[in-house]
Amino acid sequence: MAIASDQMTTAEDAPELTTPPAPHEPLTPDSEGPRSRRPAYFLLGLTLVLCVLVTACAVLGVRIQDGRHEAERDAQVLDTTRTVLAQLVSLHHNSAQQDLDRIAANATGQFRDQFDSVADSFAQVLGNGQVESTGEVKAAGIVDANDDTATVLAAVTSLVKNSEAPEGQPRVYRMKATLNHIDNQWLVASVEFVA
Repeated sequence: MAIASDQMTTAEDAPELTTPPAPHEPLTPDSEGPRSRRPAYFLLGLTLVLCVLVTACAVLGVRIQDGRHEAERDAQVLDTTRTVLAQLVSLHHNSAQQDLDRIAANATGQFRDQFDSVADSFAQVLGNGQVESTGEVKAAGIVDANDDTATVLAAVTSLVKNSEAPEGQPRVYRMKATLNHIDNQWLVASVEFVA
C-alpha cells in the first residue's frame, strides 16, 4: 500500500498525547477530578453551618436581653403600683398633707389633676373625721405593659378607723391602675375601683 505525501504526518503535526500527572506532581485545574471537589463542598457546608449557628446565637442573645428588660420593667411597674395604692389606703389625719404629697409625687395626667383639685378638701375630711387608715396591696398583676404604659389589677385591704368607728373597719378593694413611663420613672395616670 502506498502512502501519499499528503497523508503523512510529521512530529509537529501529530496530536499531543496527554499523560496523567505523576504522583509527586501537584494537580492542576485541568487535571482535577471529582475527589478534588470534596474539600470545597465541605468548606462551603461548614461555612453555612457556622453562619446559621452565629445567627441563632445572635437571635437568642437578643431574646434573652429583651426578656431581662421586660422583667426589669415589670418589676418597676409593680413596685410603683404597690407603693401608690398602699399610700392611697394608708392615710392619717395628723399627717394628711404629707400623705397626700407622697401620692401626688407618683401621679401624672388625669389622676394627678383630679388629685390636686381635691387634695385640700380631702385633707379637711381626714382631719374632721379623725381618720386613721392603714392598708396594703395583697396581690398585684400586670394586665398589659409596654415601654410606655402599663395596666395593673390589684387586691388591696385596709383597716379604717375614724370618729364613727374607733375600733376600725376592714375594707377590701380591687383596683385597676394605669401607669405611664415619664422621664425614666413610672407614674400612676389613673386609678379605678373595680367590682
